[in-house]
Formats: sequence, structure tokens, C-alpha cells
Amino acid sequence: MGHDLVRFACALARLGVQVDLFTWHEASEQHQLVRRLDGVRIIHMPVGARTGVVSLPARMDAFARSVARFVRSQLFIYRLVHAGCLGSGLVALHLKHALRLPFVLGSQALGLPQRRSAGSKDTPPAHAGIEAALAREAAAILADSEDEQGAIEHLFGAARTRIAVAATGYAPDALWPLSLVDARRSLRLPQERFTVLHIGRMRAREGADTVVRGVAMLRTRYGIDSGLVLVGPGAHDQKERHEQGRIRCLADELGIAATLRFACPAGGDMLRDYYNAADVVVSMPWHAGSMRTALEAMACARPVVGAELGGIRSYIEDGVTGYLIPPRDAEVLAERLARLARQPALAHTMGQAGHLRASRQHTWERVGERVLEVYESILEVAPVPAASTHLPSQVNA
Repeated sequence: MGHDLVRFACALARLGVQVDLFTWHEASEQHQLVRRLDGVRIIHMPVGARTGVVSLPARMDAFARSVARFVRSQLFIYRLVHAGCLGSGLVALHLKHALRLPFVLGSQALGLPQRRSAGSKDTPPAHAGIEAALAREAAAILADSEDEQGAIEHLFGAARTRIAVAATGYAPDALWPLSLVDARRSLRLPQERFTVLHIGRMRAREGADTVVRGVAMLRTRYGIDSGLVLVGPGAHDQKERHEQGRIRCLADELGIAATLRFACPAGGDMLRDYYNAADVVVSMPWHAGSMRTALEAMACARPVVGAELGGIRSYIEDGVTGYLIPPRDAEVLAERLARLARQPALAHTMGQAGHLRASRQHTWERVGERVLEVYESILEVAPVPAASTHLPSQVNA
């Protein structure tokens, strides 16, 4: 279970929503393991270990039936299901038909990041059919940005009135500004070198090549002593090893191999150090990718240079919290980096503006408030599901 999911659930709980998180439990014992965390119940449903090759719908059907049995056994009425991925979307669809529970769908359940980064050709036909059904039957769909809202409307024919914008969030107790000097000392990075950070896979379409070329120009064209840190999944991923080798060759060809560093942080604390050790964070995918890197950089008060594509425009205010530039344009990237390197006061001001924007608009509490408005709008018109209890209804997601 992802940390972001738990933080989002806890934010909802602090707003007065009673939240149950259901997870897959492969133990053979016929009982539920229930844990409580900051007002959230985490319920591990025993569905047995996976054996052989089983399709996603078949696995989720067993899980959904277990969840439905649990729901029927409770002494209160569940009012709503929130599904954040394709598998949980299948469970939500089952609960809608079995228990008349409306569901809210996160955009990741529609495979939107994959569709927009690689095209629909990378979406398995079976998944495409499931995604279409989920988009059709969801009471509401949550988009990360207005750009994503338009993409959902276009790709799935969903009415815009059913698509709400509730941008992704971050936890201020996990990401915050730290001393650049201390962060660099912790990571053993040079104190005086202008340091650029890129986070993501090394595939060309994620923009790593553009960043390498831009940093090379920063040294050769602008004469700025600069280094590049590329944070990614690490060498344990075979495809990533190949891509790292390709990037090393490119860096060597451009003369910056000595100042290039690959990293795979072991945990959130180290990732926070990398953000804080950077002078600027760069996000240059060729597609409308994730906005998380930009948001996390802003949370750590670092300016961001990003490709002007997709939802990142909802996070970066050009010239205020960073710069938006054309994708795949290493020359413009180098010019913006040089501007920040030569004007550290400007970089600091942008970083502070980004931190203020993130802390005011993008904490999990703020996301929870926006999502709660969506829940309430659905419950105003949704019928109360049949149940074997007359206790007051309680909202559960």
C-alpha cells in the first residue's frame, strides 16, 4: 500500500470521514487483519495466495467478493467507494452492482499516464475495455489538472460535469526545505557546484537526454561549473541499466561524464535530501507526464524548469515558481539554467514562491477538502444502499 494513499486517507479522516482501506491479504487464515492508523482502518482481506497465471479481473473478483461480505457484516452503512487504480476500480464496479454503492475513480485507474506517455498502443485491449467501463459507470472521476480533465473527456467521452479537478498532494511532514549545505554534505555532493536534479526513468521520452544536453551546454556555452544528478529506479531494473549505460555514453560524448551522478534513494528521507541539495529541479518529459516531481521540488523550495506540456502548467507559474519551456529544447533549457545560476537571488525567490504555493494549495489536507466536496455532491443525489442496520449512515471510502 502506497504512502500517498495512506496519507490521503488520513487527511480525509481528519476532515471527519470514516475511512476503511482494503488490501489484498494472501495468508490462508480465514479472518481479516485490521489495523488502525490515525483514524483509518486498514483491512487486509484473506483471498489466498496467487497461483499460476490468473487474469486481473479474476483476481479482483475474488477480492471484491471478500470485500462485499465484509461490508454486509458491518453495523453501519457504507456510502461510497473510492478507487485509485485499475484493480480497485474492478472492485468498485462489483460493489456498485452488488450493493448499489456509487464510486469515485482516480485518473490512474484509467491508465491515463500510460496512454499519454506511450499512446494507446501500449494499453492491453482487455484493460482498455475495463477502463472504458469504469469511466462510464463512475459517479465522478478525479483529474490531477484541467489538462487531464480535458484528456479524460476526449478519450472516454465522459461528461465534464462528472470530472472534478483534485490535484495530487504532498505531506509537509515528509518534504520540507532544508539547508542546501547540510543536504550536500549528507550526500557528499560538491558544495560550490551548480547542481541540477532530474527525477524519473532514464528513457528518452522522460527527457533525460534533453537534460544531459542542456547541462552540457551550460558548461560549454555559458562556462558554468555544473553537475547533474539523475535519480531513478536504480540498476536492479534491467531496462534501466541499459538506459543508464546509454545516458553515460551520451554524457561522455558531451564531456560531462565526470560531473554526472546516478542515484537510487533508499527511502523518503534521502529523496528529500536530493531535492534540497539541488539548485534547480528539471522535469522535461516529451509527454504530459506526472506532476509529482514539480510538486515535491516546490515543497522543498526549489525552482523548477519544466516542459510546457500537460498538467505541469497547473503547478509551475512561469517566471514566478520556475520556468515553462518547450519540450526537447536543450538550448532553451541551458539558457534558463544559466539565468538561475547567475542570479541566485532569483532562484531563491522562485523557490520560496513555489513552497508557498505548494503549502497553500497542494497538501493532502487541501486535496482532501476538494475530494470531500465531490463525495458530498454525489451523496446528495445517491440513494442510501440497503443494509441490515438502522444506525445512522457513515461515509466510508
